[in-house]
Amino acid sequence: MSVDFRQPIRDRRRWAQWLTQFLVWGLAIAALLPSTALLVQIIVKGCQHWHWQMLFTLPAGVDTTTATGFVDNRISGFAHAIAGTGLMLAIALSFSVPLGVGTGIYLAEWRDRFQPLVRLAMGLLSSTPSIIVGVFAYGVIVSRFQFSALAGGVALAVIMLPIIALTTAEALQQVPTIYRITSLALGVSPMATLWRLILPNALKEILIGVFLAVARAAGETAPLLFTALSSLEYPKTLLGNPTPSLAVTLYRYATSPFVVQQNIAWAIALVLLLLIMLLNFSLRFRNCGSADKR
Repeated sequence: MSVDFRQPIRDRRRWAQWLTQFLVWGLAIAALLPSTALLVQIIVKGCQHWHWQMLFTLPAGVDTTTATGFVDNRISGFAHAIAGTGLMLAIALSFSVPLGVGTGIYLAEWRDRFQPLVRLAMGLLSSTPSIIVGVFAYGVIVSRFQFSALAGGVALAVIMLPIIALTTAEALQQVPTIYRITSLALGVSPMATLWRLILPNALKEILIGVFLAVARAAGETAPLLFTALSSLEYPKTLLGNPTPSLAVTLYRYATSPFVVQQNIAWAIALVLLLLIMLLNFSLRFRNCGSADKR
């Protein structure tokens, strides 16, 4: 009588495979639950208190006699915060994009004894808490020129710089080496090869890094509390005046004792969420488009 010793082994492997799949799916669902609950709550609460005129109107004073509405019963908006956020992101991009792309080119195309140090500095800067960046910008700019859009933009630029630099370096390293060899063999100078061949082929990945940096900076609150502070008006100048932002306005309204301002905080959270989701979806579509072309 022959005995098949393989059958018990197959059964054990099958049970082990099922158990592993069950654990993986369970852990994945458990990881998605907090983010899904947060997303649903922001969408539901934000849509309840949302009005399209909020995007184009300034804040209204709270009616302190009833504490349930605004003065003149008009819609209180946050157009000033949208304008301030756009201004500071523009300032941050004007600083971080040239510096970040230049640093990424240096990390990818040059080999010298300072390159490991620069790469280490970018890694440390990317992991630095944003509140420390805010304190740095406060000591360098705010202590001399007061709260301003420029100080907030510089703080956001410091946060965005390592993301753009490291993404640019990775994008340039992904360009096939044969491109460089062929171009140099044809007599093209290294600098012309870089500007006319390497950078155009890595442009999409570099733009992805810029989008990621903008998505990270758009939701920062701590550095702007130390640099731009807040205001109830549109930004007027780059220096000498506090500048509003969506993140700081959300923080102030969420901690307000007035329910009407807490409700507007949900609407601002919805706008910020949609902005970040739009940036992330645009990145996904770019990745899918580039993958299809390849």
